[in-house]
Amino acid sequence: MSLTVTTTTPSSSLDRTALRPLLTAEEVAAILRITPRTVIRFANSGKLPRVKVGPKTTRYTASSVLALIEASTDLANVSPENGPPNGKGPRATAGPAKKGSVDDPDLAAKPA
Repeated sequence: MSLTVTTTTPSSSLDRTALRPLLTAEEVAAILRITPRTVIRFANSGKLPRVKVGPKTTRYTASSVLALIEASTDLANVSPENGPPNGKGPRATAGPAKKGSVDDPDLAAKPA
C-alpha cells in the first residue's frame, strides 16, 4: 500500500519571484556610506524610487539602489592615467603655481 501526500499552495496572482528584498533608509545609507537623511533627500528629489508600505514607512528596492549607483558612476571616462573624469581624484593635476611658491618657474630659474 502506498501513501501519496499532495500539498497545495494558495493560488495568487502575485508572482513571489518578482518580490525583491526591501531595504530601510538606514540600510541604504550603510551601503552607500551616506546618512539616512541623504537617502530620504534622494527619494524626495526623485533620484531614488521608494516603496510606501505604510503612512510613515518607506522602503527601497535593492535594484533601485544599484540603478542609482550605476547612474552616478561614469566608468567610461576613468582610466589609470588620468583618474576620474571630474579631475578631483588622486591623479588630478594641480593648477598653476602661485607666485612666490616653490613651484613658481620664475623662482626656479633664478640663482640663489
